[in-house]
Amino acid sequence: WTLHQFVCMTFWCVCTSLLLLTACKDPGIMHGPTEIPPHIAADESQFRDWRFCQKCQIYQGPLTAHCNDCKVCIDELDHHCPWMSKCVGKGNMKWFKLFNLSWVIYFVYALMSSFT
Repeated sequence: WTLHQFVCMTFWCVCTSLLLLTACKDPGIMHGPTEIPPHIAADESQFRDWRFCQKCQIYQGPLTAHCNDCKVCIDELDHHCPWMSKCVGKGNMKWFKLFNLSWVIYFVYALMSSFT
């Protein structure tokens, strides 16, 4: 193997592994609460950030949102990824960021090596 082949194969393995981790990790599916926790209900400043999801029948925290594609509420929902057919949220965000970083580095390396 040449150095270039080794680097490309390593990048491919890293990118694929990070994509699989992103796709297989729970994005942060919320299963409750069905009632606002008492410590939140007692504090008016925190209470107004909570809302009720009619579709899931749960209370959503300040950063939780409902995904219409997955039909669930996701903690810290960023977006629904059509290529993975999965949401990106609190549970798999770090793997998603690492995946994007790895393929961008791989792309820059491939672009630079094509000019030499």
